[in-house]
Amino acid sequence: MEADASTLPPLFADWFAQRGWSPRRHQLEMVAAGKAGLHALLVAPTGGGKTLAGFLPSLIDLAERGPKPATGPESGVHTLYLSPLKALTTDVERNLMTPIREIGLNIHVETRTGDTKQSKRQRQRDFPPDILLTTPEQLALFCAWEGARSYFADLQCVVLDEVHAIWSGKRGDLLSLGLGRLQSFAPQMRRVGLSATIEDPDLIRGWLAPGDADAKNPSTASRSPSPQGGEETQADLSPPHAMGRRTAEGGGGAVDAVTLVRGDPGAPAVIDVLISEGKVPWAGHTGQHAIPEVYAAIQRSTLALIFVNTRWQSEFVFQQLWAINDDNLPIGLHHGSLAAEQRRKIEAAMARGDLRAVVCTSTLDLGIDWGDVDLVIQMAAPKGSSRLVQRIGRANHRLDEPSRALLVPASRFEMLECQAAREAVAANAFDWEPIHIGTLDTLAQHVMGVGCSEPFDMQALYDEIIGCGPYRDLTWEQFEEVVDFVATGGYALRTYDRFARIVRTQDGRWKVRNQQIAQRHRMNVG
Repeated sequence: MEADASTLPPLFADWFAQRGWSPRRHQLEMVAAGKAGLHALLVAPTGGGKTLAGFLPSLIDLAERGPKPATGPESGVHTLYLSPLKALTTDVERNLMTPIREIGLNIHVETRTGDTKQSKRQRQRDFPPDILLTTPEQLALFCAWEGARSYFADLQCVVLDEVHAIWSGKRGDLLSLGLGRLQSFAPQMRRVGLSATIEDPDLIRGWLAPGDADAKNPSTASRSPSPQGGEETQADLSPPHAMGRRTAEGGGGAVDAVTLVRGDPGAPAVIDVLISEGKVPWAGHTGQHAIPEVYAAIQRSTLALIFVNTRWQSEFVFQQLWAINDDNLPIGLHHGSLAAEQRRKIEAAMARGDLRAVVCTSTLDLGIDWGDVDLVIQMAAPKGSSRLVQRIGRANHRLDEPSRALLVPASRFEMLECQAAREAVAANAFDWEPIHIGTLDTLAQHVMGVGCSEPFDMQALYDEIIGCGPYRDLTWEQFEEVVDFVATGGYALRTYDRFARIVRTQDGRWKVRNQQIAQRHRMNVG
């Protein structure tokens, strides 16, 4: 999609100029896609302003809308942002408030994660923010809300950050179902995906695109129920991919329905593999032999992020570094088992520049912009080139400056792994999740959530579900079995009343059996 500087409204163009910036081509193209009402996938290197590009259309739309009405149309959430990490939502909120504050926009932004207090959650229900930053797990909870349909009726855009990290597996299955649910609430909703490491953009475009009930795979509709529950009818069996260009496997909608925007390449990363002066063990994963050299690298840097692969290893490396920290350097620790208050304390200290190093797990390896980080240290082999690229991107989070990384093999065999990862990054060869069919246990969880939200018609919900990428080949018989499992607990548990979670109403729809079951489901989900 072609776009030039005139695509940007004067208010925003002036803000870029005041900061001494020029909007990047991919940012302008994302604005143009937003104005045209198109779904979009942005693939741009780390530090290229992807997150701002994803939000610019929403900021422009909200700025042109004017003050938010208290009730009625346009009073709900305008943009929903989904991040794979809780820490990333906090970081994005901080960065997003910069243009909002400096331009003087009347836009309300809030985060909602598992750490959010109940009082704030209730306030968000009563007074929806313009932009809500949250996680896929919270989306599953939203879909189980009573009143979810009216709450999201005004939704204009969903932004999926680091989409490569959340599209696959059961988490991706549940997310895809949640997106389909939101699309049924708000047919006007645009879908926007952002990523720096995508091997096959068309695969993600097909997953991201909303399904078309009129262009669904005919093989999935070969048997459909009659309203009276009588004989099933045989439909036309044409080739599975005859209805428009889709991804080779597992796609949800037509690839062409999602505009692909590519960013310009950034400076190549500088990656070194540590050749330790100490004796490197034949086996092991702690990297204990290299702790003195890691400490020396911290001394030479402004702020170093030290990534490890497990929480136990993060605690071990943190303790080992403090054991030799004769200079009393401020070294922090960040992983998912720490209390939310402690994690926020470390994140705030990093943002202020109060730390020299942070030992962390994957809780900090996606998208977060810590401006002072000038070195990333990977303890032990990174176990994947895509993960390594994301972690390296935390250093020198700028497009025109190379990121610096130091790989520390934990054993002699990992010397080979680290070298292979280094060469893969240089060749832009990313590892990729295999395509898979949506899991039925995940579908059962979604069906339960829908029943908690509102009574549903089986045929309408089936049509909605097969528009979601992982479930496009779901048969009616499989769907019936899933609904039966949610309603009875399956053949093994149907004699126990407590497993009868949904019941059929007189008009043939399904709903949750009672509010106690609904409350328990919501507590387990969110």
